[in-house]
Amino acid sequence: FDHRARRRTRAVASMGFGDTAGEDPTDAVGALFPVFVVSVLGTFLIPATLARLVSAAKSAKTTSALGKDDDGKVMVNEVADTQSDWGKAAAATLKKRKMTTSKRVSGLFRGSNLWYTIGWIVMIVLCVWINNTPLEEKGFDPYDILELRIGATPKEIKSAYRKLSLKFHPDKNPD
Repeated sequence: FDHRARRRTRAVASMGFGDTAGEDPTDAVGALFPVFVVSVLGTFLIPATLARLVSAAKSAKTTSALGKDDDGKVMVNEVADTQSDWGKAAAATLKKRKMTTSKRVSGLFRGSNLWYTIGWIVMIVLCVWINNTPLEEKGFDPYDILELRIGATPKEIKSAYRKLSLKFHPDKNPD
């Protein structure tokens, strides 16, 4: 059974003349499921992320202009007296509050940010997978299905069609 005969059988089956063994008619739908997931996920994730970023930018601008942090406490950017006990404690507190790269990264995996991060990771992975999945584009070629050469006469076409219709007719062929 060569590859051309298999391709013809699949093509005839896809035209509705019969079903081939081992073929799953939902394969085409299964290949589109990641596209559906990316669409649904993107419908909610993109606007929610944009709204969250805009909100965070506005609150950062407001709090830095007022000189207050997220808890409403007055922010101290530098300590004038680093020799006294109070100054040393204030400097230590300021050092703890300073945003470092590791604190920003760990903030991605806390609370609701965790769900946003997971959603974006899933979306990126699915987009890469969709992009790397080969397309199964097979043009409709009736000459190939009927096993005819291009330019066949109408009589040859009619004869080949009748032969295939008998082969795949449910009453004539119970397979």
